[in-house]
Amino acid sequence: MEVERNQIATSASRTQTVRCEVSRRWLGGLALASLTGDPGIAMAMGQKQVAGTGGHDARETLAPWLPRHPSSKLAQAVASVLPDRANSIAIAVVHLLDGTGMALNADDVVPPASLFKLNILAETYRQIEGNRVNLAQMITIMPEDAAPGAGILQDRVGEEVSVAEALSLMIGISDNTAAFALLRTISSRKLNECTRSLGMSRTWFYVDERPDETSAGDVITMLCALMEGMIVSPVGTGQMLDLMTRVQPSAWIRPGLPPGTRLAHKSGQLEGIRNDAGIVFGPTGPYALAVLTRDLDDPGVGERAITAVTRVVHRFFTGV
Repeated sequence: MEVERNQIATSASRTQTVRCEVSRRWLGGLALASLTGDPGIAMAMGQKQVAGTGGHDARETLAPWLPRHPSSKLAQAVASVLPDRANSIAIAVVHLLDGTGMALNADDVVPPASLFKLNILAETYRQIEGNRVNLAQMITIMPEDAAPGAGILQDRVGEEVSVAEALSLMIGISDNTAAFALLRTISSRKLNECTRSLGMSRTWFYVDERPDETSAGDVITMLCALMEGMIVSPVGTGQMLDLMTRVQPSAWIRPGLPPGTRLAHKSGQLEGIRNDAGIVFGPTGPYALAVLTRDLDDPGVGERAITAVTRVVHRFFTGV
C-alpha cells in the first residue's frame, strides 16, 4: 500500500493544476443541456482528522480549487449563520464564471461519508470511456460487497445488476452495496489514481479499516474538473450530471435554494457527520459548493448549517 501511495503521489505532482473557471461556451452547451431534459444527454439505460501518512502528506498545500477572487463579504455572510463550533465545519465555494468564492477549514482532512461515491462515479465513467467497463455490463453482487446502511442491494447478494443500475442506486439512494460492487469492478487503486490525477491531494480511499479522507477543497476541485470536462467527454459529463441531479432522500443544500433551482449534488452522512456538495445552476451562472460537518452531537445542527450556508451563498451570488 505504501509503495502504491508513493507512486500515485509522485504521479500527482506532475499533473496540471485544476482551474475552477468554466468557459461560457461550455456552460451554455452540454453541461446545461443535460439539466434541461436534452434526450441525447440523459442517461441511456471529531476534531481535525489525522494528517496523511506514508507517501503523501495530507496537509501539503496544492489547493487547485482556490477562488481567483476571495470575497470577505461572502465569508462574513457565511460566518454569520454558522453554529458556535465553527471548527467542526469545512466550507469551500467558488462561482464558476468569475472565480469569486470563500473557504473555511477547506484544507482540513475530514471524513467524506458518501461523498466518496462521487469519486467512484468519476472513475467508473473514465473506464466506460476507456472501454474497460460499459453501462450494460452485469455485475454479480458478492458477499463482500454487502454493506449496511443506505440501499437495497445488500439483500440481493448473488444477483446481477448492470453498471447503469448500480450507478443510479449509488447516487440516487446512496446504495452502499452498489458502491462497493462498482469499486470492486474498477479497483481501489484506479480510484485513488483518479483522485490524484484530478489534483485531489487530500483524498484517499482505504481498503482496510482506516477511515477514508477528503477535504472540502478537494471536493470542489473535483466538481470544477467535472464542469470543465476534464474527467470525461461532454456526453459522459452530461450523464454524470444527470445522475447527480436526481432527487436524493438526504439533501441539505436543496432546502436553501429557491424552488426550481437546478442542483447536481451528492450528500453523505454517518454518525456525527453530515455532508453535502454540488453544483448549483443559478441565474447568474453555476457555482460549486461543499459543506462538510463532523463531530456533531446533534446531526440536525449540521443539516441546518448546510442549508443556512447555502441560503446566504445563493443570495450573495444571485440576490435571491
